[in-house]
Amino acid sequence: LGRFIDRYLKKEVEMDPREAHLVFAANRQGLMSTMKEKLRSGTHLIVDRYAYSGIAYTLAKGDDSITMNWAKLADFGELKPDCVVFLDLPQEKAQRRSGFGDERFETDDFQEKVYGVMKTLAADDKELWKVVDASPSVDEVAECIWKLIEPLLESASRKPFMFIGDK
Repeated sequence: LGRFIDRYLKKEVEMDPREAHLVFAANRQGLMSTMKEKLRSGTHLIVDRYAYSGIAYTLAKGDDSITMNWAKLADFGELKPDCVVFLDLPQEKAQRRSGFGDERFETDDFQEKVYGVMKTLAADDKELWKVVDASPSVDEVAECIWKLIEPLLESASRKPFMFIGDK
């Protein structure tokens, strides 16, 4: 699926929003056994663009028939993170960073919508989501993130797996 997703992001193939959401979710589901194996061996995972990004990107497409609940359902059963770090950087600052605009969804208007959905997700679950101002220097942002996740590292290895959708 990874190669197909890459072709989609490069605008070489098309999918409707529901189909795209399910393909991305299936790709994540396909990694669950590998992720569990790594976690059982004591490896800590830092995952970029996990389930919540998929939800945000799908909802940002503006298809009124796709609800937040529907978007979340596709990720039920995936490993639930111990923490989601949202690097809060307004669009006008993000677009000035290297590499912006190379893929399908890297447009100002679309990224503003994604940003709005991410802010909503963060506000809806403040226990899981940690918002970090990403406008300072890389070192300052890294220090802030470290302060958030360092306490989680020791306790994470002793906890049972939790899954998205679990209560």
